[in-house]
Amino acid sequence: MDDARVRFALVGGFLGAGKTSMMCRLGAQLGAEGERVALITNDQAGDLVDSNYARGLGLPVEEIAGGCFCCRFADLAKACEQILTHIQPTIILAEPVGSCADLSATVLAPLRRFYGDRLTLAPYTVLVAPDRLAELSRPELVDSPMGYLFFKQLEEADIVALNKVDLLKSEARAQLRALLAARLPATPAVSVSARDGQGVAEWWARLSADSVAGQHILEIDYDTYAEAEAELGWLNATVALRAAAPFAAETFLADLLAELRRVAQANVAPIGHIKALVESDGGSCRANLTGLGQPVEVAGALSTASARLTLNCRVAMAPEDLEAASVRALRRVGNQLGVGFEVQRLQSFRPGRPTPTHRFTAP
Repeated sequence: MDDARVRFALVGGFLGAGKTSMMCRLGAQLGAEGERVALITNDQAGDLVDSNYARGLGLPVEEIAGGCFCCRFADLAKACEQILTHIQPTIILAEPVGSCADLSATVLAPLRRFYGDRLTLAPYTVLVAPDRLAELSRPELVDSPMGYLFFKQLEEADIVALNKVDLLKSEARAQLRALLAARLPATPAVSVSARDGQGVAEWWARLSADSVAGQHILEIDYDTYAEAEAELGWLNATVALRAAAPFAAETFLADLLAELRRVAQANVAPIGHIKALVESDGGSCRANLTGLGQPVEVAGALSTASARLTLNCRVAMAPEDLEAASVRALRRVGNQLGVGFEVQRLQSFRPGRPTPTHRFTAP
């Protein structure tokens, strides 16, 4: 690694691809090897499960809210300055919003132009979740606005990383790798798992190699791109939880996300992701859901009578309907488990049309 510059690795991918889990896995491994790693998270709104989870692991985190890196490039630059000045890392890992594309032209090229003397840009990785790849490869979805956005993300990757391979049998893994190879024959691909660390060392070796980041400048229709983003309602909330006696946070989260999945299924409303984190002085517990037919994944266990819940939902529902459904789900699960709640902050909306600060036509 260049001793004079900090290596900056942008890790993209569609909603539910496992970007935060992968960055935390990589950050922990690199930290154990003596590197100083900082993270930058990004979302259309604040109160992120991802940021709080990473901080809970002891990783330094800067959060950029209110739009993607491309539309808030000045905020990205400020976050980099803060990290470089106060943390003095050797590596920065940055995660863009999961519904964003065209990052080679609007993020990596400007970073190279304006910060090339301070940052060494690693090849741009796009993580892929197996279930999302299979879903959006179906003929009726591949040409939909969401399918268009998903495959545009893959098209601009310098490296494609098939994630969650610990959940795949060897035959399924081979089929999905073949699907990626057929669609992106010239793009290097790796198989990785944030859960057990498979392939992470190989992936980092590729990120550490001297190669051009953001090699693929997209031809992209911003009308279709904006239409795809607007299909999803977004909700970010923080909620105070209180009970007369300690309750199992893992049960609360599992029931809450299962109830939200039931509502989405009843409305035939695809799920981008639903994430939730319960935190108290005694620790934390988090849960994740990435699709209508997917299981709720819960990590950790916590018994508490008072805690804070952070809830992030990306579901193809009108924002006001998603908000009402989330409050009803909190009430239903709270009544079942004897847990009261108070919504402290809540934002629900559809993302606006992307308006990049910069857009370069060459790497």
